[in-house]
Amino acid sequence: MKKTIVIIIVVLGIAALGSGVYFAWKNSKQILTPPSNGKSDSGVDYGVQEGVENKNGKLKIISGQPVFDYWAKASSTSGEAEFFYINQDGLISKIRNGAPEIVSYEPIKNLQAVKKSKDGKYALIKFGGSTNPDFSIFDTDNNIWEPLNGATAADFSPDNKQIVYLENDGDLMIKNLNGSKQKATKIISINQNDLDLSWLTKDRIFLVSKPSYQYTGEIWTVDVKTKKLNLFASGRGLMIGWSPDGERGLMFKSVNGRSYEMNLINKDGSALAKIESIVLPEKCLILQSKMYCAVSQGHNFFNDPKLPDDYLKRAVYFKDAFYLFDMIGNSSELLFASNQPVIDAFNLSLAGNRLLFINRYDDKLYALEL
Repeated sequence: MKKTIVIIIVVLGIAALGSGVYFAWKNSKQILTPPSNGKSDSGVDYGVQEGVENKNGKLKIISGQPVFDYWAKASSTSGEAEFFYINQDGLISKIRNGAPEIVSYEPIKNLQAVKKSKDGKYALIKFGGSTNPDFSIFDTDNNIWEPLNGATAADFSPDNKQIVYLENDGDLMIKNLNGSKQKATKIISINQNDLDLSWLTKDRIFLVSKPSYQYTGEIWTVDVKTKKLNLFASGRGLMIGWSPDGERGLMFKSVNGRSYEMNLINKDGSALAKIESIVLPEKCLILQSKMYCAVSQGHNFFNDPKLPDDYLKRAVYFKDAFYLFDMIGNSSELLFASNQPVIDAFNLSLAGNRLLFINRYDDKLYALEL
């Protein structure tokens, strides 16, 4: 009990950290126009070439083309991580020894989202029409596809052995992976099917409404064992980014359209600390005792953007610097800041001593050596 109290008290100190790196976008009028063809509007090259370190020796581009999403998988032979990425045409490549190799030549039209199993073996691809999307599971071990018919949302279980999906008729179903012929099991029926799913812990599945500052969104939990449905959180523009173990999260809410609040929460949704230095949850990687975050220093709106809508629609771009927040030691450290290249980072992950992310300015996969 004492240990828990100490951790919470220390974590609350993060609010003080925010004042040290309180980001400038609320007051900044700096205009950051997204460049095209790898160059800024002035024609100056980013200064980071494919596979070549920039002048400070820390940043690399590791994809030779724009990517839609990426993920890592531990190699069964060497134990080292293999990297996969899906480009904007839907082709999947694996990066081996620094060189990309296409492993799925089947193009996918109208990509919408990609979810990965925690071990990186499977990727769930959402594509097609916005009202009637298609889902298909890609097996990286065998380079084969398995359609997930009739689904409107889906996610992998924490142990990588099952998948949960919401059917068109509102039935929440669970089925085994690994080519099992076992019939899917129904958990509950839900009247609303315009939801996303997130299976964070063994017995709890999250039902997530689409975020917008224009209306109040809700997040519900379903207990896999008891099949009980409970409201977890609500608010305008509601978004939560979770640590891989589901123990901590960053909860974003929009307030009056142009301001917001961000809190570090525990697995039950209780606030541990108020955060004032981060824009959106997807710009952070939350671990047990620390967070890696892309902290905005400026943006390309004359006024404050309406979040999360303007960000999701790519109507606003940010200029980020990278910070490491130590939640136990109650400290922060600037890891990287640069005017060239301009970085608007999201989808952060850690691979060894490298922080991986996608840069929204060119949609390429980057690696920051730590």
